[in-house]
Amino acid sequence: MKSPLQKLALSWSILLTVISLPPAFSFLLGFGIQDSSTWVLSVILFSLTISIIIAKESPKYLATCLGLFAVLSFEYSFRIAMRLLAPPKMLSTLTKIGDMTETRNHSYSGHPFFHYLGKPGKRLSNNEGGFDGPFNKHGHIGKNFTKNKVKGKVRILAFGGSTTRSGYPYLLEKKLNFDKFQKYEVFNLGLDGYTSAHILSMFALKFQHWDADLIVLHTGWNERDLRNTNSAKQQLGYNAVFKSFSPVRPSDYFFIKSSFFYRSVRHWLGSNNYWASLEGAVLRPRSFENKNWEDLTELSPFRKNISTIIALAKLRNIKVILSTIPHKIEIENLDLEAQGVIKHIKQTNQILRDLAAKSKGKVFLLDLEKVFDQEMEAHYYDLGHLDKVGRQKKADSTANKILTILR
Repeated sequence: MKSPLQKLALSWSILLTVISLPPAFSFLLGFGIQDSSTWVLSVILFSLTISIIIAKESPKYLATCLGLFAVLSFEYSFRIAMRLLAPPKMLSTLTKIGDMTETRNHSYSGHPFFHYLGKPGKRLSNNEGGFDGPFNKHGHIGKNFTKNKVKGKVRILAFGGSTTRSGYPYLLEKKLNFDKFQKYEVFNLGLDGYTSAHILSMFALKFQHWDADLIVLHTGWNERDLRNTNSAKQQLGYNAVFKSFSPVRPSDYFFIKSSFFYRSVRHWLGSNNYWASLEGAVLRPRSFENKNWEDLTELSPFRKNISTIIALAKLRNIKVILSTIPHKIEIENLDLEAQGVIKHIKQTNQILRDLAAKSKGKVFLLDLEKVFDQEMEAHYYDLGHLDKVGRQKKADSTANKILTILR
């Protein structure tokens, strides 16, 4: 005859075992990408159920089981409450944090020559340029493309960082192909965090051989990682700033992955989730000596890299557009760090203007910093990334420049 305590433990164990089975767990309690851990948990709970049935009554053992069931029940109740009551944006953020504990869920992977590329088939949720498809077989956003160009098409390669990756090349191709007599293809080769060094490597080792008619260099923002050092103490270059692609695993990895309650409390306390970011996987930790953005010699590598890309393009008879990065104009209410980044973008934009002015033939300036006026201020969702309206304007301006050049 089972005691009331054994009956309670047995009923509780059976209920939790059923709820923890992957189909039920995914439907009632799951957030994000599920893995085999729920199978493991359900097997453990089933084993506890069997042990409670066949084992002799042991108050200590039953108390231990009941304590485990209470903790698990609290976690499950919290998940149900969050699913019913929490704002969708918060749930999305917390789900992504949990997913990022597993490197197989990351969108990027390391590359021996280009540092990192997108994982084919993986999606980026914040790509809203009209084509939100997964990374293609080359590790870039957009449809798959081939090295051999279709006869009669104009091939354009759009290089840059996240301000390129986020969608304007797709809109640019659509805009250009309104032309009934000439067809265009635009490859989106922008990736989050890419600097001029990444672009130079990619162009020199691969894409200069892909029969491009024109390339667009929309870059400069990410060179900020080389800035603000005391050159007397620290000579900073790309090798000092970047490390081989290696995602960071936090010390409390197990709790972040397993407990939605722990993950939520950690988030509400403002804990740093740098480990889950692309920056955490590619940047070396370092301290800033100053934050005044005054030493322009720190941008010498940027100038040299863009100059080298221009020289390689000229050898291949490829036209080059140097496209400045538009940014917020109203900066009075921004913090000092954000104002400094705007100052840095202005400096890299000026370098692009200088290089365009000094280059003879086949190099053209698209000064988007001047095109985007006060009326576009509402279309930035941060210092320089644009919503769909802003990206459409960027695509339209780029298309007009290309048509002027090619005609």
